[in-house]
Amino acid sequence: MDFTGLFATVVTTFIIKLIEKGFEAKDNASNETLTESQIRRQKFLKQLGQFAIWATVIIALVSLGYSELQQKYFPRVRGCIESTNAYVYDVPSGNKGGPVSQGCYFFDMQDKNGYWFRLSSENENLDRQWVQSSLVKFSLCKSDNLQGNFLSCVFSNKK
Repeated sequence: MDFTGLFATVVTTFIIKLIEKGFEAKDNASNETLTESQIRRQKFLKQLGQFAIWATVIIALVSLGYSELQQKYFPRVRGCIESTNAYVYDVPSGNKGGPVSQGCYFFDMQDKNGYWFRLSSENENLDRQWVQSSLVKFSLCKSDNLQGNFLSCVFSNKK
């Protein structure tokens, strides 16, 4: 799940609350009343705070929904290749392609036997190429389209 949008909205809400506190009318004497501008400013900041809270909730729900749909219909799991002898193939057990450098990549499919993972990359040389599953290490869970979505895989603690 992408938490950057959620993080940005939480930070924005926090900043708005700080600004709201800074512009809050100070009660100097118990018999003084607020001026028109102070009342308008308080109403505006209250509405702005409520808007920020609702925006945070809506953005969080949309982010969660998008992540769920993306993982259901276009699953991608991040895994790392730690071997210097890794090569890509056009199909599982097919023609050997170029070498794959060590690092972390996204994978979007696994063959039915579980021996190969398909790379999902913007790099034309790697996109839709296959790599042996024995070379890939996953930090959260094993990629398997039969297990359901990514969140259920993470929360079921599959390694």
